[in-house]
Amino acid sequence: MHFEQSNGWARFQQAVGKNVYMVSPSGVVPFSAARERRDGEGIAVEKCIIGSLKFLEINGWTLPSGNTLQKYEQVLLDIGKRVDAVFVRWTPPWKIPNPKSQIPKLDTTLNVTIPQILVRQVPPRATLLTDLTKSEEELLNDMHEKTRYNIHLSERKGVVARSVNAKEGFASFWQLMQDTAHRDKIGIHPEEYYRKMLELMEPYNKDSPPSKGETERGCRAHLFIATFGNTPLASAILITCGDTATYLHGGSSSMDRNLMAPHLLQWKMMQFAKAQGTRWYDMWGVAPEALRTQNSKLKTQNYSWAGITRFKMGFGGKVQEGAGTYDVVCKPFVYKLLSAAQSARSFFTR
Repeated sequence: MHFEQSNGWARFQQAVGKNVYMVSPSGVVPFSAARERRDGEGIAVEKCIIGSLKFLEINGWTLPSGNTLQKYEQVLLDIGKRVDAVFVRWTPPWKIPNPKSQIPKLDTTLNVTIPQILVRQVPPRATLLTDLTKSEEELLNDMHEKTRYNIHLSERKGVVARSVNAKEGFASFWQLMQDTAHRDKIGIHPEEYYRKMLELMEPYNKDSPPSKGETERGCRAHLFIATFGNTPLASAILITCGDTATYLHGGSSSMDRNLMAPHLLQWKMMQFAKAQGTRWYDMWGVAPEALRTQNSKLKTQNYSWAGITRFKMGFGGKVQEGAGTYDVVCKPFVYKLLSAAQSARSFFTR
């Protein structure tokens, strides 16, 4: 199961102020954690475009096998219209094939298009998956020589990477996220977003057993931190859900970068995920070009994810390109206006 289709993720989205729905071919109802989710149902999160205009985001949901793209389109169109959404943004999971080799741009006869607005919110199309059924020795051997060297160097220098609870490690995590955002000029979520994620999706223990209606196995958020002495150097959130562990958010210090703490941190998270019994380690996004240059020099100099892609690919694994993201448009006229406004703004801000 995709982690964004879990009850835990739905409760977290509600906690940060989003309207969340259970969706299916038969209808759409507000999400309730007290009700057992039925087979075939998906989770949709309502998001704001501007003012009262909204869209639904559905990541990782699929209908039973055998359904065509046209069936998906009709179901999502009906769902969007019932909640008065401008469009429904649907991203299938990595494991299903591309439902259509090419989706044309929106015109008056079509309801489905590649995203034309809010494109920075589109999930990554390509990711890097590592098979954790391999031994630790095999996993290390599959890594780039430099990555393997940096992991061992970090250990020799005295860096320690481990999992911590939110109360112990959140302040360091948030400081490192802010440091990274400032250094790399990237956007991050508000502090409360990460805090709620860790609070509501913390690992089970003897005092917090699975709640009624929580049927998915181990869909939890784990906080990791790498330190040198008492100084935090890198931190990350790992989501474990079913057979997959996903590296979702991370930050690092601008100090002591020669200690290679992020490399050791990733390796410790991979070891942790393997020990939890998960099959796949998902790096959550690499440059699409990586798929075509995986066995040669990575040519991503002109791509905004070039640096992070090189870092991630150093850990081995296989690039997996998904089916992409599609907007099923419920209000074509409004969608076209928003698309035109975005194009005009982009032109005048060059």
